[in-house]
Amino acid sequence: MAYQSDQVLDNMIKGLSRIDMLLVLYDRAIASLEAANVAKEADDQKMLQQHWYEANKLIMGIHSGLDTEKYPVAVDVARLLLFIMTRIEQQDFSEAIKFTKQLRESYAQIREQGVQLETNGEIPPIIQSGGVNTIA
Repeated sequence: MAYQSDQVLDNMIKGLSRIDMLLVLYDRAIASLEAANVAKEADDQKMLQQHWYEANKLIMGIHSGLDTEKYPVAVDVARLLLFIMTRIEQQDFSEAIKFTKQLRESYAQIREQGVQLETNGEIPPIIQSGGVNTIA
């Protein structure tokens, strides 16, 4: 029996393709990075910590979904995400935002192809695969 929050998540995911879910994660990470940057400039340590943590968590989550054993391109994406995490750690939010936006744009450019692959059954939908693992 699924918890209520699991049911809400399942219903939300059912309406999204795998690549759409990834784009949502990137969007949330970018928003958190931008908020962290604003908090840093305002010297608001409480908000900085909150948004820093959220951005780091989202980028690590995206990274954890990469299948670097099966897909060589995922290794390159993993390296970029590690670079972004380093920038976050150093509170260089401008650079972290820049590279996170570039990665997000790369996925946005192949969105239609990703949706088509999922529609054709060449890659499983998120709900059936039991996770949000990505090839890159």
